Amino acid sequence: MLLALAGDDLHGYAILKEVELRTSGKVKAEHGNALWNYQTAACRRLIVERRSRPAEADDDERRRYYRMTEKGGK
Repeated sequence: MLLALAGDDLHGYAILKEVELRTSGKVKAEHGNALWNYQTAACRRLIVERRSRPAEADDDERRRYYRMTEKGGK
């Protein structure tokens, strides 16, 4: 998940798809597992939810975008 966020801030579904892409489909995260992973990473201060949407975001306004923290990048 952290590798998926290394390039851009992404919303949850985009993170899942990026993980699948980077692992050539070997890792398929399900929504329930992903939510647990987000919560765990947030508790460890590895990722944070963005307070604002990226300027280029023209998708569903209910989507939450995440970004990797400095600690997450180490």
